Amino acid sequence: MYILNLSNMLSANDRAFFNLLLFFLTCVPNFCEAMNLNIVSVMLGGNPAYEFAVAAPTYDVAFEDAEVTFPGLFRNVTRRSIFRLGRSKTCDDEMQLLYDALGEIVQTLDRLDGETIVQTPGCTGMASVLGDVAREMNFPLLLVAGGDVFRDEVRFRTVLGFGPADHSSLRDGAILMLRTYNWTTVSLLCGNLYQFAAPFDVTACSALRGGLRQLSHQFTVHSADFDPARTDTYEAMLRNVRSKSRVVILFCLLQFVSPLMVS
Repeated sequence: MYILNLSNMLSANDRAFFNLLLFFLTCVPNFCEAMNLNIVSVMLGGNPAYEFAVAAPTYDVAFEDAEVTFPGLFRNVTRRSIFRLGRSKTCDDEMQLLYDALGEIVQTLDRLDGETIVQTPGCTGMASVLGDVAREMNFPLLLVAGGDVFRDEVRFRTVLGFGPADHSSLRDGAILMLRTYNWTTVSLLCGNLYQFAAPFDVTACSALRGGLRQLSHQFTVHSADFDPARTDTYEAMLRNVRSKSRVVILFCLLQFVSPLMVS
């Protein structure tokens, strides 16, 4: 049986730090120190879950943490931000803001000297457009979006993706994973009944459940909401799950994963 916990276990700060750290640790030795490098953050919209108000400060902290760990690493690095504050609540809203700002983005990138890396916390629609720009202008794009579209290695040959930061991208990434491994029967356990359940987990689990149900011709989904604090319910729930599928997608706080695995 495969049990996959897709809860938002890492804070936005941790995620940003790991993204940057992974890139710089894979550089050729002294590469980053020997060149002029531009890191441009593109953040559009005002979604309080993952957009500018959340992402911008965490990027700042991530750079500070990396500088402490690797002194002098960013000596020749210049950071820039391109952002448009709005009232976006969906990826469609974000896409409209992107089209309004696309001219500014291209002009800014075209004027930069040295190598350039672009990062964005945007969801799949926005990230795919920026991926096309990245290919044509030949710069690396770091993103936290998911979905089938990014499997096209020719179209997105300069794109490097990390764990999704928003519920819609997590949904798309999870469905892509299921397709990749041909997992067509899945149990979805949502710890939504816990009184302190993380809002992200509740929304992400509901989004994934809705996405899988729309693909009922491809997937058979067994879904259950539960309270992970009620350990007395584990045995019956897991017995029922085991009889229906070998793949379980779990959304609950990390503190409950260990007792669930023991059960």
